[in-house]
Amino acid sequence: MFDDPEMAARIASSEPSDDGFGLVGWTPERELLADTAEILMSLRSVLIAANSKDGKAPKFPRMPRPKTAVDRARAAAAKRKRSDLLAQLTPHHLHAPT
Repeated sequence: MFDDPEMAARIASSEPSDDGFGLVGWTPERELLADTAEILMSLRSVLIAANSKDGKAPKFPRMPRPKTAVDRARAAAAKRKRSDLLAQLTPHHLHAPT
């Protein structure tokens, strides 16, 4: 599918999204694999800290997880709340929800 020129053009022209990905295809096995990868990265971080002079463990990124409708609704509510608070604190500016 990714080698199809028409599909590649559609993907390239679409807007990038911060929404992550949906639950389609997310299985308990994939959840366990993501957890295992995070545990391994955590162990790596601890080993680096134990062998470094300053003893600081590097941070590691979480493995991506699917975004549910509840996650998106919570994010939208938090964004509205931030926008409302900003509008109250700076009433002389026009604030559009971002």
